[in-house]
Amino acid sequence: MMMTRAPIQGSNQGMRYKSIFVAAKAATYSEEVLFSGTVTKESDVFIDGEDLARQCEAACNRLDGEGYEVITITETTRGSYFRLNGAMPAWSMTLGLVITARLKG
Repeated sequence: MMMTRAPIQGSNQGMRYKSIFVAAKAATYSEEVLFSGTVTKESDVFIDGEDLARQCEAACNRLDGEGYEVITITETTRGSYFRLNGAMPAWSMTLGLVITARLKG
């Protein structure tokens, strides 16, 4: 899912820079469940990297078509942790990408 934030003044006219957020989708996997057969589930920790790459490519091509040059692609992450016997293991997972572009010329 590609999400964009509306410009502060309500129009892209005259905006030299543009940033968009591309959300990562969870990876899916199949699991055998007793009496239910095979069930498809979403991962809590893995993303669908191929889908994210396709979305990133589409967003970059769209920006190029609008006259923008991509200057950065930044991964955004979310952290997570849990308490286990007094310890708090933590890790971060990819949430999506922020693509920033500058108007050409």
